[in-house]
Amino acid sequence: MSDINNNKRIAKNTMMLYIRMLFSMVVSLYTSRVVLNTLGVEDYGIYGVVGGVVVLFSFLNNAMSVATQRFLNFELGRQDMSRVQCVFNVSITIYIFIALLIILLSETIGIWFFYTKLNIPFDRQNAAMWVYQMSVLASCLSVIRIPYNALVIAYEKMSFFAYVSIIEVLLKLLIVIVLVHIAFDHLIMYSILLFIVSFVVVVYVLYCNLNFSVSKYSFCWDKELFGKLTSYSAWNMFGASAGVAKDQGINFLLNIFFTPSINAAHAISMQINSAIFQFYNSILVAAQPQIIKYYAAQELEKMYRLVFLVVKIIYLLLIVISLPLFFDTSFILDLWLGTVPEYSVPFIRILIGITCVDAMATPLMTVAHATGKIKLYQSLVGTITICIIPISYLFLRYGGLEPTIVYVISLCLSIVNFFIRLWFVNDLAKFPVYDFLSQVMFRVIIMTIILVLFMHLMGNLFICDSVFIFVVKLVISSALSLFLFYCLCFNSREKNMFINKIQSCFKQYVKF
Repeated sequence: MSDINNNKRIAKNTMMLYIRMLFSMVVSLYTSRVVLNTLGVEDYGIYGVVGGVVVLFSFLNNAMSVATQRFLNFELGRQDMSRVQCVFNVSITIYIFIALLIILLSETIGIWFFYTKLNIPFDRQNAAMWVYQMSVLASCLSVIRIPYNALVIAYEKMSFFAYVSIIEVLLKLLIVIVLVHIAFDHLIMYSILLFIVSFVVVVYVLYCNLNFSVSKYSFCWDKELFGKLTSYSAWNMFGASAGVAKDQGINFLLNIFFTPSINAAHAISMQINSAIFQFYNSILVAAQPQIIKYYAAQELEKMYRLVFLVVKIIYLLLIVISLPLFFDTSFILDLWLGTVPEYSVPFIRILIGITCVDAMATPLMTVAHATGKIKLYQSLVGTITICIIPISYLFLRYGGLEPTIVYVISLCLSIVNFFIRLWFVNDLAKFPVYDFLSQVMFRVIIMTIILVLFMHLMGNLFICDSVFIFVVKLVISSALSLFLFYCLCFNSREKNMFINKIQSCFKQYVKF
């Protein structure tokens, strides 16, 4: 019964997060176009690269975020509430230190990098510095927010998480409306207004204090727990910093070897990547607490089944949105932006492949984190990830190649990391790799080949030059994806569950 209830809760939470995602994506796509047109291609590229300097230091933030989430979920899985409160209090103390450290690094190393390495036009350096300082302050507020955010997710209160996210999106929409009517420097005002929005952290603090007794902060010093958190975070920090270095390193390389307009193309591709991420992140956020709790309770078979199902659903969500985007990229960008920066189309197409590989590996990463034994895992995966930067530098410096090469290298190394993660989770959690490859990945690959051939044929027959044709192609590809997914990817147990759910919903509708 508990397994069924857990699945229902995951489904309900996923639905809430999916509604949040759809709303956020629609507003984000609109605001991106307005911001690009308001700031201009050059300032838009400057905002992307300068804000990236601060993101480069946020690996401390990301490392501790994963650690806090893991330990909260683990102790909740063991139903040890005193340890849950202790984890939260120690995390808050550590995050205060991290916020101070981010300020120190940003105002020393970051300032040096800003003035000596970034390619920013002289007349825009003052505005770029405003962007930088506002990004530093916003980053510190986001650090304080993370343990509260982790507590909300650990308790699986996804409705609140969704509502606050919608509020944030509405505030960012308001920023865009205000920005258009302001005569002051748009780049400076945009950074200031985004910083003001980051104060939404206060809502998280109030909600947690009112609903979770464990969130009442008091200074707590548990040497053993502090050691576990910092040890776990130290190794996770390498993996997190490698991921941040990869994303921002690509941004910096494009700035060093090319022009800010290429950074604008990179920013657009990352915006698309963020929209795709939101499509599948709903199921990840909803399922991750249960994966860790299953491991903590040593219910491994349930964990395996959940991971298999999550990977398959992630694939379905990705394929539905990614196929039309991949084959009709130019049409979508022209419709969305009007003015499309050079190289945006190839950047986005390669990034779709990278996103698909990384997304399907994320549940495997959750299994590895659940075990707490991540030293060798993070060392190897992080090293391969960060190798993207020196390899890309060599190709750009001595090969004289186009900027798309950095994305191609990133895709190749993402595939390598996927199989390394499989090997690790087999070693750490006795994960059934053969069953995963045969029951999930093989079927996914067959389905992808069929869909790609079909979309290529349909693209030759119907040139996408209107919204009507695009919608028709989207509906056809989505229907075919759902049909093939049901036939190829669902096992008999999952098919029965799906049919029973449809019948149950139908009966309720007819009765109503």
